[in-house]
Amino acid sequence: MKVEHIHEGKRYVFSDEGIVAGTAVFPIANGRINSDNEFVFHDFTFEDYMTGFPDEPHTILDTKYSTYKPYEVRTDHGFGPIEKYFRLVLIEDLPPRNSSSLMARQAVTNLNSN
Repeated sequence: MKVEHIHEGKRYVFSDEGIVAGTAVFPIANGRINSDNEFVFHDFTFEDYMTGFPDEPHTILDTKYSTYKPYEVRTDHGFGPIEKYFRLVLIEDLPPRNSSSLMARQAVTNLNSN
């Protein structure tokens, strides 16, 4: 799944695909684990104090951390279900809102390193 978020004049695109050990991620999805060990999604948050967004991404250290809680992954900031972590795949500078030019220059940073 891809998620877009506008922050301080930039468009950020996140993806939950391709997350492996060593991936820089942000824990932006909120939810809970039900009795069947399934993630029940509630909403997204981009609050810096909770997610580190945009300056302090978490790094996945281990994707199969616990046999007690098989849904948990380990990051350098703690533990959580894999479903809450999204990696940043694109940053795009947006034109100023009062720009009179429809062809305003946009800088795009593609973070896919494949």
